[in-house]
Amino acid sequence: MSPFLSALRRPCLLLAFCGVLQGCAPMLNKALTAENRTRVRDVDVQVLMPQETVIFSADSPNVSAALGGGLIGALIDASVQKSRQEAMSAEMGVFLDRLADIDFRGESKAALADGTSGFALKVSTAEVLARIPTKSALDARIARTKGGSAFMRLFVYYTLDPKSLTLTTRSYAQMWQDGAAERSYAGSFIYQEAAPAALAGAAPGAEAAAVREMMRRAVLQTLRMASLDINQPAPATPAASATSAAPRKADAKPQYTFAMGGTRVPLAGDLIAREGDRVVLRDKGGVLFSVQK
Repeated sequence: MSPFLSALRRPCLLLAFCGVLQGCAPMLNKALTAENRTRVRDVDVQVLMPQETVIFSADSPNVSAALGGGLIGALIDASVQKSRQEAMSAEMGVFLDRLADIDFRGESKAALADGTSGFALKVSTAEVLARIPTKSALDARIARTKGGSAFMRLFVYYTLDPKSLTLTTRSYAQMWQDGAAERSYAGSFIYQEAAPAALAGAAPGAEAAAVREMMRRAVLQTLRMASLDINQPAPATPAASATSAAPRKADAKPQYTFAMGGTRVPLAGDLIAREGDRVVLRDKGGVLFSVQK
C-alpha cells in the first residue's frame, strides 16, 4: 500500500495533530519584548516536520453548524466525514501516485537558506528535522542559550486539497534565550496558496512541479511571518488622502477569504503587510495568515 494511502487511514491522529496547531497555539502566543530582542545576538533555528506524507482531508458536511452546534451534529459530521474519507482513499490512488516523489522536508531545506537570510534576527544555524527531539534534549539545548545566543523551534504541519491543489501549512514557533526554561517568544502562522486554475488537467509532472514551488514559498512566507511577528509592526492601514479627513473604515479592515472544509470562509484581521498578490493578516487571536488576495 502506498504510504500516502496509509496516511489517509489515520484521520483521528491527524485531526488531533491539526488541533494542537490551530486550536491551541493561538492561546500560547507571546510577543518578544524589546528588552529580550536587544539581548539576542544570534539564533539557531530548528524546523520540525515529523509528518511523513502529504495529507488530504475530506470535506466536512457541516451538519453541526446547520443544527446550531452540539454533540449530535458533531457526531453526524464525524460519521459522514469518515465515510467520505474512506471513499476518497479508494479514489485518490492515481492522484497520490503522481505526487509520490514530493518531499516537503527536501523542499524546505532548499528554501531555508533564502528564508533565513532576511530574518528579523541573525541566524547562526538552521536545520530541518524529521523527528521531534526528546524533552531532555530540548532542555539541554535551551540551557545552552546564553551570552546572547537564542534557540527557535518551528513546528510545521501541512495539507493539500486534491480538488483545487490548495496547500495549507500551519506552523508554531517558540524561542528561548538566556538559559531560561520559559519561552521569550511564541507565534502561530498559517499559509495558504492555490495552484493556478490553468493547471487543472495538466500533465502529472506539471502538477508536481507546481506543488514543489508552493512548498518552497510556504517555507519562505512562514519565516517572513515569524520575522514580521518578532518585529511587531503596527497594523498597516491606507493613509488618508489630501481630500479626505480620515481613511475609510472599509480600508482599515479589509475582508479576505480562507479555504476550509471545501468552502471559503471570511477572514478578517489587521493588515500587517502586502507583497504582490499576497497579504499578511493578524486575526483577533494573534495568528498571522498569509493568503492570496
